[in-house]
Amino acid sequence: KEIETLFDREFSEKFNIHRTRKGFTNSGIDDFSTMASKGVKITDQVVVDYLSGTIDTLKDVWHIPQH
Repeated sequence: KEIETLFDREFSEKFNIHRTRKGFTNSGIDDFSTMASKGVKITDQVVVDYLSGTIDTLKDVWHIPQH
């Protein structure tokens, strides 16, 4: 909504990845909310599994130790 306010227009929520790449499920149609959720899950996994960090779901933050 913030981006739409900044640009003073509405944007589509749907995205067709098959416009630039092939082989995705659902005929390449996805929406930005679902893509964002998938991205957060991937980031959560990287923070925990690869960076030895933790996730504070109450504060909605990642804790990544300095190495």
